[in-house]
Amino acid sequence: MSRRRPAVLRDAAPDRTLREHLIATAARLVGERGRAGLTVRDIAHEAQVADGALYNYFEGKDDLLAHALSAHVDAVMRDAGLPQPGEATVEANLRAYIDYGLRVLTQVLPAFSGFLAQPEVIARAGRLMGQPGQAPSLPELVGAYLEGEQRLGRISPQASLTAATTLIVGACHELTLPRMLFNPEADLGNVPPQAVDDLVTTVLNGISPT
Repeated sequence: MSRRRPAVLRDAAPDRTLREHLIATAARLVGERGRAGLTVRDIAHEAQVADGALYNYFEGKDDLLAHALSAHVDAVMRDAGLPQPGEATVEANLRAYIDYGLRVLTQVLPAFSGFLAQPEVIARAGRLMGQPGQAPSLPELVGAYLEGEQRLGRISPQASLTAATTLIVGACHELTLPRMLFNPEADLGNVPPQAVDDLVTTVLNGISPT
């Protein structure tokens, strides 16, 4: 028996299957509106398909939303344009990675917050984000950069890259997550520049008096 080829939506991107179109549409809605009030009918209407079409390509609404959440994160993380090891100075590069981490989190944390009552959607999205072909995560990007600089001798060979990565990524979360949870009206992108400067200085120099 011949296999049925995936349907392609005429008014979507060239060669995009209907399944991909549904994921992209749902991802855009998640990024714009979060989870609140997002229904199958909303997604189908925005994608210009019948409501039942979603169930031909996904196990259910949660499956589609998990793919949408993963796709939203992947889109945010793509084309970072980050400096590579050996470019500019380590100080300037760390600041670029921290600024990037803050920008990413201001876009993905609100989307994730909408699914806090649906941990199975978050768990499924997490498994999708770990698959080959997905954009690297923030810890992976920072860790790879630090490893490259250490190989070049621009970072101490005794430095713990795992600890430095945890410090940088954890600080980015600390500068955004509490504000989102406890002050929903706060502008997550309005992080004081001094906070970034202090983080860079601490990563480079530590807290030892010598």
